[in-house]
Amino acid sequence: MKTADRGRGMTHTTLDIAGSSTLKQFVIPKKRRPPGTSLLEPCMTESREYCCILSILSNSRLDQTPDFFLSWECHRVQLVNNEELLRQFLEKRSEMRSRGRQTREMEEWFCFLAVSAKDVEHICQQGLKVDGSGKHTLGNPEHGVYLYRHVDVALRSSTYTNLIIFKVIVGKVKRVPPSLGKNSFQDPTIHYDCYISKDPTGPKDTLLQQALGSSVFAFDYNENQELTPRPRQCLPYAVVSVVPIRNTFSAASKSIMASPSKNPSTEMLLGTSEKGFQCFIISLMIRMLIQPLFSTAPQKRMLVDFFPTTFVKPS
Repeated sequence: MKTADRGRGMTHTTLDIAGSSTLKQFVIPKKRRPPGTSLLEPCMTESREYCCILSILSNSRLDQTPDFFLSWECHRVQLVNNEELLRQFLEKRSEMRSRGRQTREMEEWFCFLAVSAKDVEHICQQGLKVDGSGKHTLGNPEHGVYLYRHVDVALRSSTYTNLIIFKVIVGKVKRVPPSLGKNSFQDPTIHYDCYISKDPTGPKDTLLQQALGSSVFAFDYNENQELTPRPRQCLPYAVVSVVPIRNTFSAASKSIMASPSKNPSTEMLLGTSEKGFQCFIISLMIRMLIQPLFSTAPQKRMLVDFFPTTFVKPS
């Protein structure tokens, strides 16, 4: 997904896998933060920013087939307020313009990282810094940082569920062949701003291929043509805490097995056999998947008739 400035707000245009622009556009208004605003500001579900972030997540998938929110549940959304990182981000953008970067090179992408709770605070406070560890697939990690262009690849490539959304000024892009060897990566190239893989990836590829194809290796040369320890073009924008939907089924099944007598209809359906329990779980999964399609009260009552063990009563 890419973004571009327009007027007082920020216009964001979604991209499909092939890179062609879609018709869906939205504007994130710029908000003035009062002094003393906390680093991570809760984003209210009724706010415009919240809706925009959900749209970013949904449209930044490599695999566009399933709905993002059928696989992941967003528990908390927070906006990042860091005036110093924002100042350096704008400073880097001005430098790029002064170096004659083309309009396309000044576009902003949304990129993603799934990290630990401890790393969330560190990155939002100090920015995404070069640490010399981790991936070596595109460039030397001692001189740049890695992010993902696709939210589903970022989550599947990590064991963490704290997702940081970055705004990244793409700059001048160099397509390089990915490598799995630690001694065959490329150092940053002057007059460029990031590397991406020259090999395209798709939803049917293996996770390794998707991670290679979705990776962005960003680096930053200052005005003295020296590499900086933190690419200024990578700005933490929001933090989203997500939970896999499958955990909901697991938690529900454990709760039911622990106290089935509290729910007579559940006890009747389960009985005492393992087969009965399996049937219940299948019924529950089907119910959870199709429930969003039943919006009116009569439809909900019909759904309850077919699936008597439910989480939500019909209105």
